[in-house]
Amino acid sequence: MLVGSLAALPAIAGASSGTGSMKATTTSEIAGSTGVKMTFVYSAPKTNKTSGVVLLKVPTGWTAPTSKAGAGHVVILRQTCATATLETFSPAKRIVPVKIACNATKTFTLTYSGVAVAQKAASYTFGATLKAATYKPLTSSPRVTVGPAALATLTVTPANASTQTDYTDGLGTDDYTSRSGYPDYYAAYRATGFDKYGNPIGNVTSHTTFSVGETDPEAPCSGDNCQAFQSGPLNVFAVDGAAKGQAVITGDPSLDLFSCRGLNFDVNDNESDGCEVTQTSTSTTQSTADSLGMISCNGVNTVSASGDIVSDGRVHQEPSVVGFDTQTGSTPIWFSIDATGGTFCEDTLNLKLQVSGSRIPSCYQFSVMTDKEMYTAQTDATGAASIVEPSSGQYNDNSTILLDVQRTCTLTQGSDNVTIAISGDIG
Repeated sequence: MLVGSLAALPAIAGASSGTGSMKATTTSEIAGSTGVKMTFVYSAPKTNKTSGVVLLKVPTGWTAPTSKAGAGHVVILRQTCATATLETFSPAKRIVPVKIACNATKTFTLTYSGVAVAQKAASYTFGATLKAATYKPLTSSPRVTVGPAALATLTVTPANASTQTDYTDGLGTDDYTSRSGYPDYYAAYRATGFDKYGNPIGNVTSHTTFSVGETDPEAPCSGDNCQAFQSGPLNVFAVDGAAKGQAVITGDPSLDLFSCRGLNFDVNDNESDGCEVTQTSTSTTQSTADSLGMISCNGVNTVSASGDIVSDGRVHQEPSVVGFDTQTGSTPIWFSIDATGGTFCEDTLNLKLQVSGSRIPSCYQFSVMTDKEMYTAQTDATGAASIVEPSSGQYNDNSTILLDVQRTCTLTQGSDNVTIAISGDIG
C-alpha cells in the first residue's frame, strides 16, 4: 500500500525522462523510530540540462519537514549542480522545494534529520516533482518500507474453546484408554504478534509459551495444545518475551470420551466399573482366522468350533482392534478349515451355528466360503443358523474353507455378550 501523495500539488502529467530522478539511500525503517536521519539524492537526466524547482512531498505520519534546526530539519548536504538552493516553505504543507540548475547527470543531496518514522507499517512514497513551465513527476521517487516495531502484544485464537476435562474419574488404566489421543481432548491455539502500534507481526506460535490456569498459569500446555484440567472456564495464558495474550478454555465433561482398550468391552454401558468384559476370541480378520486343522471325509470330518462376540458403543484403542465395526460395536470371528478331501469324499457341507446369551438372538450371520462358493444364513429367534449343501463338489480337495460369524444388528438395539458354537461335518 502506498501512503502519502502530492495531493496538495496541481494535477501533473506522466513521468518525464527530462526531469531527473530521486532516491532514498535507506529504503527501510522501523515503525515509530525516532531521531532518524534520512538522505535523498537527486540526479539530473543524462541528456539535458534541467532547471526549475524540485518538490519533495513528505507523507502524512512522518515528521513535518522544516528548514529550522530540530525535528524534521532539512538541509542541502552537498551538490554538483550549478544551483541547488532550499527555498522557503511551510512545514504544514509538507513539501520541500529545492531550486536547481543542473547539467546532465549532476546531483544534489538533501538530508532530513531528527525524524519520527510513521507508526503504521506500510510502503511510503516521497513524491518528487519538477516544477518548471509545468509540473512533471521525476522518473522515480523515493520509496521507503516501514516494518513493524518490536513484538508488544499477542492475540490468541480461538478466543474460546471447549474440550474434554483432564481427569480419570478414579478409574484404573487397565481397561480403558487415556483420552490424550482424541482431538476433543486438546484445543490448539495460535498466537499472532503485534507491535505497540497495532501493526501485525504474524504468527509467533512456534516461540510462544502457553499455559492454563484460573488467575495465573498453573498447568503448561503441550506446545500450542492446551487442555482444561477441570470443569468450567479457565484462562489460557500466552507469553512471548514481554508480550502477553489470553484466551479462554472450558472443560466440558459432556465431551469426555471414555474408551476401551483393545478387546475389553463396556457391555453394561457404565463407566464406574470400566470395560468389564474381555472378548477371548481374537481371530477378528480373515488373515487371523483360527485354524480348525485338516478335516476330510476320510478320517476326521467333524467340525467343532467355539468363541465369543462382545459388543458395545465405545471407541476401542490402545491397541485398536482390526475388523471392529463401529455400527454394530463388535468384531467378526473367523475360523478356517484345511479341507483335504479324498477319493471317496463328496465334498458336501453340513454346518450349524448356535448363538447363546444374546438379547436379540436373530442378530447374527453365519457365512461359509469355499474356493467355489459363498453361503450365508441369518440366525433365527433361537440363535440358530444352518448351512447344508448336500450336493457333491462344494469345494475342491486340498482347499481352505473359511467360516465367519458376525453381528448384524446396530448399537441402537443394545450391546451383547454371546457365545457361539459351530458344529457339523464336511463330507
